[in-house]
Amino acid sequence: MEHLKQNGFTIIENVFAPGEVPEVQASIFNARLKAVITEYFGHDYFAVKSIYFDKSEKSNWFVAWHQDLTISVDKKIDLPGFGPWTVKQDQFAVQPTLDILESIFTIRATIGEG
Repeated sequence: MEHLKQNGFTIIENVFAPGEVPEVQASIFNARLKAVITEYFGHDYFAVKSIYFDKSEKSNWFVAWHQDLTISVDKKIDLPGFGPWTVKQDQFAVQPTLDILESIFTIRATIGEG
């Protein structure tokens, strides 16, 4: 927890066992991940986006540091401070208000060699 507070990130080993993906829903949002979220962030946090990349040695690519500013939502509702809106693969995404952005954390899970 101290590393997270000081550096803005931490590494937690063995949250997922090899072979748990691509059966993603039950595998990724398992009891171990939920326990990590609760331990580090509390009971009021939940996933707003999940992205799976298959980055093997044969199909690896570099992703520069960046900050995602949108959250995935199930429908478009016009609310003050939310926008702009996008739709990708029939999924709505919107940039929320600053107070919501400031309370979002990212968990990057690597399966196998990271």
